[in-house]
Amino acid sequence: MTALLALLSLPALQGAPPHHPPFPLLDPRLGLDEAQRNQIQALLARHRDALQEKREAFEAARLALREALADPTRTPADLEPLLSAEATAHRAQVLTAHALLREAAQVLRPEQRQAAAR
Repeated sequence: MTALLALLSLPALQGAPPHHPPFPLLDPRLGLDEAQRNQIQALLARHRDALQEKREAFEAARLALREALADPTRTPADLEPLLSAEATAHRAQVLTAHALLREAAQVLRPEQRQAAAR
């Protein structure tokens, strides 16, 4: 779960300098060899646009909901589709990130996968 949450934030995709590896499975503590690092980086590059798209959709849905919540003239009926849109966007973001994490984990040796799961 920690790896998934870290993946969802991916500061490297946001242009901010990362304070930790930009992807949890690139953590130096896993002891990846060069081939593994290259494979995981290639996966990240291949999925970067989809991850960014999902993140932006979720952020837009969240902002729309927050704006509506701040408007006292909005009714609960007005909020329902916004709540649904935010939940749908969040679900899509999480599932996309998790699919990438699972795909990248296949590059790891069993002991590395166990260490990454902690």
